[in-house]
Amino acid sequence: MTASNPETRYVPWTANDIILPTEDDLEPVLWHKDFRRIADDPVLQAGIRRRCERSPWFFLVNCVVTVDEHWDRKGLSTPYQRFPPKQHLCSLCERWCLERKLYIPKSRQVMATWEIASLYYGDAIFLPGRLNMFQSKLESDAKDILRRVWGVDQRLRQMAPWLPPAIVEDSANRLAFANDSALVAVAQGKHQVQSHTPSGLFADEGQLQEEMAESYEYALAACDRMTIVGSADYGWMYQVALQDKIGKEAA
Repeated sequence: MTASNPETRYVPWTANDIILPTEDDLEPVLWHKDFRRIADDPVLQAGIRRRCERSPWFFLVNCVVTVDEHWDRKGLSTPYQRFPPKQHLCSLCERWCLERKLYIPKSRQVMATWEIASLYYGDAIFLPGRLNMFQSKLESDAKDILRRVWGVDQRLRQMAPWLPPAIVEDSANRLAFANDSALVAVAQGKHQVQSHTPSGLFADEGQLQEEMAESYEYALAACDRMTIVGSADYGWMYQVALQDKIGKEAA
């Protein structure tokens, strides 16, 4: 079922008739044999591309392969695992689709970083002219997120080389595509937002960034999409979550 009033919802990539995650299939429908069958069929490829452009969740569970650092302890045969079709991740994807400004208080091991980074990657490859920024307290941490996305991109090119645009720049802090979109990794600081003027901002571990409040204010004006992920135990994330809780209790 498609959204009934797409003009009232923020379109994450290119389609006006977006399929929200809770309106789509929770489980993946494409497997390796399907990608092999599609490899030489431009008509089927166009259909899969159109589906990915309409449904962020379809893209995640069918086209994104992550790395599970605990694969051996879990008894898995390989660290490379498809994005898990879990209900809480589907719900988070829906909030990302609907909320242009979103902060996510989280605990460890919920895959929020994997999911949000992959969604910003999808935004970049399906919509031309995007500049999406990954920001962490340290530039090295932001580069680690970009490296994860680079891995997602490389594994997608193995499965479906016809789906993502060609890479035109591949460095430690920038991944750029032939559709004039790019992903960049930067350290904390409002000057990073000022100097880059990104389309989208993904700030990871927001509670650790001393300048998160200032970056947030600048991003409100500069970005059409902003997502902040972090523990709500302390720092800026705690203050935001606490004020939100106080406001709800007062109401």
